[in-house]
This record gives sequence, structure tokens and C-alpha cells, in this order.
Amino acid sequence: MKNTRVPSLNQVFKCIPMLAGYHPDEFKITQLTSYTNENYHLKNSSLDLILRLPRTQTNAYINRNAETYNQNIVFNLGLSPACLWHNDEGESLTQTIKTGHSPTSTDLTQIDIMHLVAEGLSQLHNSQKQFQGQVDLQSLLNRYFDLLDNRQQKKYHSRFTQALNRLKTMESEHDKLVPSHNDLNENNLLLDENNKLWMIDWEYSSMASPYWDLATICNSGQYEEIHCRHLLSAYKHEHNDLDDQTLQGYREILSVLNDCWMSAFNG
Repeated sequence: MKNTRVPSLNQVFKCIPMLAGYHPDEFKITQLTSYTNENYHLKNSSLDLILRLPRTQTNAYINRNAETYNQNIVFNLGLSPACLWHNDEGESLTQTIKTGHSPTSTDLTQIDIMHLVAEGLSQLHNSQKQFQGQVDLQSLLNRYFDLLDNRQQKKYHSRFTQALNRLKTMESEHDKLVPSHNDLNENNLLLDENNKLWMIDWEYSSMASPYWDLATICNSGQYEEIHCRHLLSAYKHEHNDLDDQTLQGYREILSVLNDCWMSAFNG
């Protein structure tokens, strides 16, 4: 497939050892959905890879060394495909999951998919592994709000203030930090031909509350209360006191966080 980015991709190929001997025209190239990166599926007779090219501004907010460290952990846990190459700017080549496809937001409400997600998160959160990095949700909210221009801040001021107030009233989860993906929308999940669930793109991963990943899934699937309860029921964690009310609080806070980020990033 001819791609308008072939000339610039040709320069990228020359810098990647696995691709240096190829030209983009030798591949079928499909651009994949992504909010903050340019992702490409590269396939020819011998290679089947995902190429990630981050937008320049993302590196101001992402610790690439921590991402690499954390992704190695989840690869060894069998939750993420192998990263075959990366550099300090966040460009990477990842092994393709054969016949892998991302579930839709509607798929995430199906009982069998919900169980797969809950099992994967339970494995990650109960792994006792220590990710690099730690989330301070209040600081992150302030940071993302400060990225907005004056017009955008006026638009989000009420929700932002409500999110900060909600955060203050929620019970602290800082003693229950677990290794977390922190951006687990449907585009960062893959189902393979054997119905195994894989998690990809660990850019924002860190130690965080177990509610973070659960709330992100709920928001991605546009879950109603019954779906949230089912997800919590299917999710097994050493801290078995997770509750609907705190989960809803995280959903509201992370919705504001995501909207501020997307508005600031996309103008």
C-alpha cells in the first residue's frame, strides 16, 4: 500500500537495524489508530511488525527509560508482545500479534471480554513487580490543566475543580500502589487468534492505584453501573475492599484528566 509518509519513513528505516536493508515500498504499510503517536503496521513476506513514531511533544511528558523497563516486566509476565527495538526518542518496533485485533468499546461490555480484561489486570496488579515511576494524580491534573489555553481552561474549569474536590474526599490509595498501565483504552488491547488478551503501549505505565486501570476500562467501554460491578466481581486482587463508589470517583477524575490532555495535545 502506497503511503504518503513513505519518503520520511525511508529515513526512519535507515536508522533502524532491522529495517536498514529495506525500502518502505517493499512493505504493505497500514497506519493504525493512535492519539499521541503515529503507528504503522509493516508487513512483507518475511517481517510483520508495528512501528511507533511518537510526536515530538510527547517526550516532554514520558520517561522513555521507565517505559522500556516496565515493558520488559510485562513481556516477561506474558501480558505484552516483545519490543524488538527502541531508541531514546520513543521510536520502537514491536512484534505483531498474529491475527490480533483491538476490541471495540461495545466488545468491552461483553462478559467474556470483560473477564479477560479483569484476569489480565489481576495478574499485573498482583505480580508484586515494581514499575518505575509513581502517579501523583493531583499534580497530574494540575499539570494537564495548565497545558490548556485560556479558552480551554474556561471550558474545563468547573469539571477540573470538581475533580480536585472529588480527589480530596476519596480515601487515599497510596498504600496500595500496583504496577499499572494507566492508559488502557480499547486501542491498547489486542485479542489474538486464541482469544488471549495482550496489552500494548506502556508509555504512561507506573505504580498507581488499582482503581486507575479499572476506571479507564470502565470509561473506554462506557460502562453502566451493572458493568462496573461485574468487572469488580471478576477482578481478583489482594486488596479485596475495592468498591463501586471509589471506582466511580476515579472514572470522573480520569475523564477530566483525559479530556484536558486531548484538548491540550490536539489544540
